[in-house]
Amino acid sequence: MGMAAELATSLLEPPLAEQASRAALSQSNLTLFRYSPSLGAAGEVARDVHCPYHTDVGLATLIPLGASPGLHVFDHTPGREGWVDIEAGAPEGLALLFGGETLHRLSNHWMLPAVHQVAHVAAERLSCPLQLLAAAEAQLDSRLLDRSTVGPLLAECASPVTAGEHVARVSASRVSSNFPRVSV
Repeated sequence: MGMAAELATSLLEPPLAEQASRAALSQSNLTLFRYSPSLGAAGEVARDVHCPYHTDVGLATLIPLGASPGLHVFDHTPGREGWVDIEAGAPEGLALLFGGETLHRLSNHWMLPAVHQVAHVAAERLSCPLQLLAAAEAQLDSRLLDRSTVGPLLAECASPVTAGEHVARVSASRVSSNFPRVSV
């Protein structure tokens, strides 16, 4: 993205020891989800959506791929648009890393957040995503990007906002979120 190392580092939360001295907690989270197959007629597994399509609010999410398929990512490639079962046929030990709404905002909407869902779970599925959020006070101002390495789409920048304000605004507009509701 043409971001200087100092800028990238300024987005991240400080090490845990420094957070403790500031009496602050990380907004990043590691969550464990358990999905069970839904039963259809006569005990058959219903092919439904367990976690409807959405994007994550943070900078990035890392999800180890599961042994039981079900994580679907929407492919926006022209001519190939549609849902991809990202775990079908994937070797063991891989993880999926994708950008979220904060990275989308920071890049002035150049990098799309990954639209994903959990669907068609035929066996119990455990998922343990790590959502990396920027430090709440970090400024999401794409004017700070190195203009010599970014395209014309990034030339215009929306007004700066802190990462905490951005997460609160996005979360407040959602039916369900891992983050507390804050009126903005």
